[in-house]
Amino acid sequence: MFAYRNLASDCMGHFEIEFRETRLRVSFSEHYQSDFLKEQTKNCLSKIYNDLDHYILIHPDYITTLTPWEKETDKPVIQRMIEASVKAGVGPMASVAGAVAESLLSELSRERGKLIIENGGDIALISDQETIISIYPGWGKFDADVFLKIPSGRFGVASSSGKYGHSFSYGKADLVTVVDKDPILADAWATAIGNRIFSKEDAMVIAEDTDSLFSVTIIVDEELIHKGNTELLF
Repeated sequence: MFAYRNLASDCMGHFEIEFRETRLRVSFSEHYQSDFLKEQTKNCLSKIYNDLDHYILIHPDYITTLTPWEKETDKPVIQRMIEASVKAGVGPMASVAGAVAESLLSELSRERGKLIIENGGDIALISDQETIISIYPGWGKFDADVFLKIPSGRFGVASSSGKYGHSFSYGKADLVTVVDKDPILADAWATAIGNRIFSKEDAMVIAEDTDSLFSVTIIVDEELIHKGNTELLF
């Protein structure tokens, strides 16, 4: 949900695309060709939206429910959103940004180099080297810029906030950022964890119960709680 758009300084190129409700920034190393990526990105977005439109036409509650959705489908992107919804205990649209980014990464990525798909602040990336991203720009009572060092590999990074940005949250956290090897799950869990945090004590208890995720970073009031396999930088 926050602006990660300074993360691609080690990439050779980038472009931005707006498609309906989606605003993307695609950053890439020299292993990728810009015009080809643009064309493929547009084609993939069109297919994703066509699948979503068709499913929502049949199941209109899918787009509004805030509770887990269990009606299965043969559309892979929607099915993965449904599975993430059940695991995290949130509505399926909680992971839509991560699902779009992950779908594009799956279609466009190669084994070498770096490709970063950022969709409204949520990220799916693949890289053969470390990536440093800014997750918190020093707003609020916690007065420091916060960065995460993501190891090489394939990851999703998603954030939720009860105070900033456009994402809906029941909670009061300044920031919840989840890193996971599944970008769709990262997005769903960022929402789920954010919904449950109203105090530092909540954050400390919840952070201890996130072993299945690659890392979780929580900022609430003046406190920062971090658990997992990413390194914090300031």
